[in-house]
Amino acid sequence: MQFQTLKAVKNSDSQFYVAIASIGINSEGKYEGILIIADKKKPKSKYEASDIHIVGRNKETIYRQIREFAGLYPPIKKDVIILDTEEMRKLYEK
Repeated sequence: MQFQTLKAVKNSDSQFYVAIASIGINSEGKYEGILIIADKKKPKSKYEASDIHIVGRNKETIYRQIREFAGLYPPIKKDVIILDTEEMRKLYEK
């Protein structure tokens, strides 16, 4: 299993940042990437966070699109590892 990391950026002009990122398979059998986007002005408010869902048939395309969104809204405090729930399920089913 490989870890995909979104690198943190200290100085960004964006008001928002990626807080959590994951990828897995949804109920329709398609890959779904989920990004949780938080507001820098209200970092501890759970009601100010938004989620972005990216659905597609190709896992690598979803990874590229997640990285594109991370370019728009980069993590600010520390790197964010993309949690691959499909890989985690394979590990724990054994």
